[in-house]
Amino acid sequence: MERPGRGGGTANEDNKQQERSLRRDDAHQQYVFSSLRVFALMLRSVFAVLAIASATASAASFDIRGMDRSVRPGDDFYLYANGQWDRDTVIPAGAPFVFGTVNARRTSIERLGSIVDELAADPASRAGALYRSFMDEARLDALGLGPAGPMLRALTGLRSKEAVAEAMGRYGNLGVSTFLAGTVDDDDRRPGHRALHWTSDGLGMGDRAYYQPGTADAAKVAQAYQAYARQLLARAGVPDAPRLAAEVLAFERQLAAPNSPEGGTPVYDKVSLRDMERRMPGVPWHTVTRAFGWPEGRAMLIDEPEVLAVRAAAFRKASVETLRAYLIVRFLDAYAPYLSHDVADLAFAFDQGVLKGVTAPKPRKERGADLIRRFIPDDVESIYAARYFSAAARAEVKALTRHVRDAFARRLANVTWMDDATRKRALGKLDNVIIEVGYPDTWRAYKGLRFEDDDLFGNVVRGEAWQHEWNVAQLDVPVDRHEWRCLYPSTVNACSDDTRLALFLPAGFLQAPTFDPDADPAQNYGRLGETVGHELTHQFDRAGSTFNEDGLRAPWWPAAVRERFLAREDALVKQYDAYEAAPGMRVDGKRTLGENTADLGGLNIAYDAYRAALDGKEPPVVDGFTGDQRFFLSFAQNNHGKYTADGLRHVLLTNEHAPGHQRTFEVRNVDAWYRAFDVEPGDRLYLPPSERVRIW
Repeated sequence: MERPGRGGGTANEDNKQQERSLRRDDAHQQYVFSSLRVFALMLRSVFAVLAIASATASAASFDIRGMDRSVRPGDDFYLYANGQWDRDTVIPAGAPFVFGTVNARRTSIERLGSIVDELAADPASRAGALYRSFMDEARLDALGLGPAGPMLRALTGLRSKEAVAEAMGRYGNLGVSTFLAGTVDDDDRRPGHRALHWTSDGLGMGDRAYYQPGTADAAKVAQAYQAYARQLLARAGVPDAPRLAAEVLAFERQLAAPNSPEGGTPVYDKVSLRDMERRMPGVPWHTVTRAFGWPEGRAMLIDEPEVLAVRAAAFRKASVETLRAYLIVRFLDAYAPYLSHDVADLAFAFDQGVLKGVTAPKPRKERGADLIRRFIPDDVESIYAARYFSAAARAEVKALTRHVRDAFARRLANVTWMDDATRKRALGKLDNVIIEVGYPDTWRAYKGLRFEDDDLFGNVVRGEAWQHEWNVAQLDVPVDRHEWRCLYPSTVNACSDDTRLALFLPAGFLQAPTFDPDADPAQNYGRLGETVGHELTHQFDRAGSTFNEDGLRAPWWPAAVRERFLAREDALVKQYDAYEAAPGMRVDGKRTLGENTADLGGLNIAYDAYRAALDGKEPPVVDGFTGDQRFFLSFAQNNHGKYTADGLRHVLLTNEHAPGHQRTFEVRNVDAWYRAFDVEPGDRLYLPPSERVRIW
């Protein structure tokens, strides 16, 4: 599960947060995504929304036809479970990869589309007005850059660093990603309270890996980004665009120089405005905070102190001309999708084509629905939840999650690397985790937010401004742990929140193949049960373990316990470092460690929960497969996916998840898998019991 950085905005299935800062498609967030660590199931689903073409698997939860029984399970369990699916599946034109959740995503998209069609036909509908403004392509092309003119002229008129700093704050409030970024989010040392946060953002290429020299891929992307920046500056009428584009890239390389602490270890650095001015001189901090609309005299948290210090130094050294060009590029990149096709196509070619390997945009109707969910998601999500997720299904999922939680508790009670005191606190923390199923119990009204049929650009500006004002207004509002701030109810995904000790399972996620009320328990536990277990373990991994049973950022593992945990993880790093996803392209065991650890824990926990749910009875053999075999096959099929070369390269370079093929290899660390499929020495995946990684 990925861990994007802070930033008020909307939860977005396509995860524009990743695209713009990713720290990580068409929008950034609104269920105040900010400080939470979202563990989205990216490789199973995030970009699968692009894959709207037909997949060969049926809607049933278990796909026997997708297997390749000519492969020995112990040689390559992924191909045994998915080999025929892999051969038959065609990656849709324009998509970088396709996943088994494609049918679920298609269903969610179609359901949302029908809701949006109803709202679009209503002249009085706020959502309908926003949608109609987006769909009027002829008007957008006729207007060209005109709607952006006033904001562009304000940027080209900047003549001092004081003015640049004020613009960074003001434009940041309107959805423009800059390196001086801030938001309101939970105070990790004061559970239930919020604080002002300085965050890391503002990189045009998104991931810092692209700014580091040494790889041909990074150099290729950097060259393309410089060309993109040059084109945007030229469209804005900025003289000497080629030189300034090169300066923007060089400036961003300075911004990207530092890295976050290894393993995502959280940092808590609370400062006053005077502290900021003393530690990072040369930046008009007071001007920026005033532009953010932050109340004066309040302490602030710096999420990545070293990063912000380097960025402040880059600001001091840069010329006003360079900073001005940087802001123009960031502004046009943010608003390009809401301007004429010539500008929007430029942004798509880089943001999606170069960075993601996507060659064709999603249908405009889908992007119109995404825009509604960007600003007023509950206007459509409340209808989706009432129409497509029954109370009976909600109750059944809640029962499954209870079994999984109980199974994890039993494992926690017996882990040998914890001492008794740590184990007791771990069990207490698990008891405090809440699991939200389907949808929120309350919906937001977005009071005062209005949209016009004929003003798309203005609608986006108003939507961003409303979100920012709402975000700042939450500063003194007590935290609601049940708030859905990371995903929409219709999203085919799941997330976990460290600070609020909460796990979210949206209605869109709780459909076949992940969950099917008509499927046999082995399949539901192998898919949804593994996901729930995976998410729960994130509360106890390298980052999650730095939050105690109350959600307070306060490391509570003794040094000896942590060392034993890290030693077991190191063995998993070595396993994954040895996997080659394609010739010359290896998995990075350290980058993917958090997700690999959670996959392993989730699989063991879900298996225990499945066996406990059977209450001592042996399940029937179905289609020649035992219950245990169906459980592990369901897990493997939950990971199936197919990539283009560029899509795979992007995933390996930037993502915290291993490709699905390699994620499936977690089975080689699970004793029950060996028994289920008679895996023996000589099989390629076989590991002696002493070499199997055992964490949870």
